[in-house]
Amino acid sequence: MKLFFSNHLTKNIQGQNTSHLLLNKVLQEYYGMPAGSVCRPENGKPYWEGTGRPRFSVSHTGTLWLCAVTDHEIGIDAELPDRPVAQPVKLAERFFSEEEADFIRCGQNMPRKENLPADTFILPFRWERILPGKNTENWSAEERLLLIWTRKEALLKYYGKGLGSLTGTHSVMNEPAGLSIRSYRNKGILLSICAEEAFQKEAITEYIDLDNGKVHRNVRFYRRKNTGKRFADS
Repeated sequence: MKLFFSNHLTKNIQGQNTSHLLLNKVLQEYYGMPAGSVCRPENGKPYWEGTGRPRFSVSHTGTLWLCAVTDHEIGIDAELPDRPVAQPVKLAERFFSEEEADFIRCGQNMPRKENLPADTFILPFRWERILPGKNTENWSAEERLLLIWTRKEALLKYYGKGLGSLTGTHSVMNEPAGLSIRSYRNKGILLSICAEEAFQKEAITEYIDLDNGKVHRNVRFYRRKNTGKRFADS
């Protein structure tokens, strides 16, 4: 799997973000495909024209843009851990499953962590594997809600569906049959990845920095001894 990223997502004069320009850059410069060769079905998942094309999933938050490219279906979503969230418990009780709402309620009295800005998303990456309810004891309600949100979004992007298709009865605290949703945290970002269970152990073979063209290879998740935490390093 390749993960393309840029810390310079901006908006044009019409107020639209430049995500499509970054995706065209990936298409043209790294896959030799013409700009505009992405099909965008009205109620489905965008895909590259032609047979045998790789799959991709895009996410952006703040000025950070991410695009995962691989040979199988994938969905990713990212959020800034310090993104403002008003009344997270009420939101969870209205839109999430009871299991997820309980998880978020447990963080009501926890202060939010101090996070580095998203532009600290630079190598070497150090990604801590996040397991909801297991190594999130000190997380605030806001951070917990954003974690659940990224997991839901990653699942929906995998299927190519909108948020309305996932009712509150669908919990992402655990993983759907045959699929794996893995969540990671770096100090400036939360990231969730959804893929078939068989592919989730796949290494991120390359991190490609679109801002300067640098390619960082052989990035793998590993478990740090004595802590039970997982990280990615280059």
